[in-house]
Amino acid sequence: WGGRGQASLASHTWWSELVSVLSQRQLDMIDCFGVKAAELGLDPLHHSLWWNISQNVGRTENIPLPGITGCITPGGEHFGPHKGRSILGYEKLLLSGIPADKLLLGTESEVQLSDLAGNAMVMPVVSAAILAVLCLPAYARKLAEDAKFSLASLASHEAGGG
Repeated sequence: WGGRGQASLASHTWWSELVSVLSQRQLDMIDCFGVKAAELGLDPLHHSLWWNISQNVGRTENIPLPGITGCITPGGEHFGPHKGRSILGYEKLLLSGIPADKLLLGTESEVQLSDLAGNAMVMPVVSAAILAVLCLPAYARKLAEDAKFSLASLASHEAGGG
């Protein structure tokens, strides 16, 4: 902070236009995260840290691992002090595991791309859903053959070695 309550940029690489439209609470979050990083011995201007400044201090954490982001959510604002800017919607898609370079994106705005990334599911969840769908026909056949069939009985049968 500078004189008369004016926000001063921590580095010349920060996007002054972005900082000028951030709310007072978001600017305070940047200060809080900066102090926390200093306590951990990290210089946020030289380490790849991403801070979720859209949440309250008690609802988010300062992940002290360079290059790791928190959860990407719709409407989330992740600020990188080493870059002096927020994560772009395209970058959020990549962080969510969506191959954005393979998508046929039209004229989606940054907000729409961010929302799309924030609504994404992680690969283990998608894999479990696909596996369940693939197993469903075999389960239905087995249930048609034996009305008393249950997955629990199959698990206990497998565990017993039979």
